Amino acid sequence: MDPQWSEEFVLPLYQVKGLAVKMAVWDHDRIGKSDFLGQLELNLSPSDKGLFGVAQKKDLKGRGSSADVNVKGTINFMMQFSSEIKGQCKLFYHNHKFTGLARAISSGESARVYGTYRVELNHVDQVFGDIYQGWNKNYESAQKIFNSPVVKDVVTTQHNHLYSDISITKTGLLENGQHLLIYLKNGYKGNRPRFFTYAITGHTWYFSETGAAFFVDFTSKHAMHACVAEEVRYAGEFHFQKNTDGSFRLVIDNNSGTYAPNKDHLPRLQKLMQLNFPGLEVEVCDFHDEKLKTYKALLQNNFK
Repeated sequence: MDPQWSEEFVLPLYQVKGLAVKMAVWDHDRIGKSDFLGQLELNLSPSDKGLFGVAQKKDLKGRGSSADVNVKGTINFMMQFSSEIKGQCKLFYHNHKFTGLARAISSGESARVYGTYRVELNHVDQVFGDIYQGWNKNYESAQKIFNSPVVKDVVTTQHNHLYSDISITKTGLLENGQHLLIYLKNGYKGNRPRFFTYAITGHTWYFSETGAAFFVDFTSKHAMHACVAEEVRYAGEFHFQKNTDGSFRLVIDNNSGTYAPNKDHLPRLQKLMQLNFPGLEVEVCDFHDEKLKTYKALLQNNFK
C-alpha cells in the first residue's frame, strides 16, 4: 500500500521560540479500535531554512525515544513557513438522523436529528502544559464507569458510534469567533436556546447539545465525549449569551461531575478559546457561580 494525501494543515505558532511538530499515522477503523502505525517529531523554528519549502522524507518509528526503536515506514511531506497565518480549526459535524428516528419510534416522540461535534484545536499543549483533569474518584457515577471494564467498553462503543467517520455530514474550517457563532447559530435552534456538554481530550473539543433526549440514557455524557479517557484537558458545559449591543459571547464552565475540573484553570480554558477563535468574547464561570445560574434561568425564561 502507498496511500496518498493532498491535505494541508495550518499550525499557528503560539510561542515564537519554535514549534515541535509531531506526526502520528494511524490505521483508523470506522467502528473498531484504531491501530497506531508510527510517528515522527521535528523541532522547528523560522530559522530552519533547510526544512521549509523542500520535500522531506522521514522515517516513522514506533513509540519511544531510543535510537533502536523499530522503523515503521516513511512519510513524505513539505512544510512552508508564513509570518501571517490565520488560526484554523477543523470542524466535523456528525449527524445521527436514523438513530434519532429509531428512538422516536420506540418512545412515541416526534423524530429529531441529533448531532455531535468535534473541533480540532490549536495551542492546547502550550496553554495547558502538563495540566490534566483526572476522573473524579469521589463521584459515584464515575466510579461505576472507570472501575468496570465492561462499562468502559460500552461507553467506548458509544463514543466510536457517535463520532464515526460514517456519520460525518458536514466539515468546515473555523478561522475566528464569528465562524463559530455562525456555525452554531449563536447557540439557538429556531428561537430555542441550546446548552452544550463538552470535553477536551488531546487536541480535540468534543461536544453535543446537553438537553437532547438521545443522550439521556448515557451513564456519563462527559465520559462518552472523552471516550472514557482517564484524564482530560477540561470538561463542562457551555452556551451563548446575547450582549446589549446584539453581539454574542461564549459562556463556558467546569460543570462535570465525572472529571470535576479545577476552577483555578478556568483562565487557561478562556485563553485557549480566545486563541482558537480570535474576536470571540469568552466568559468563564465556575459551576457554583450564582451568575451562571442566572444566565441559564434568563435564557430559559425568555424561551417560555
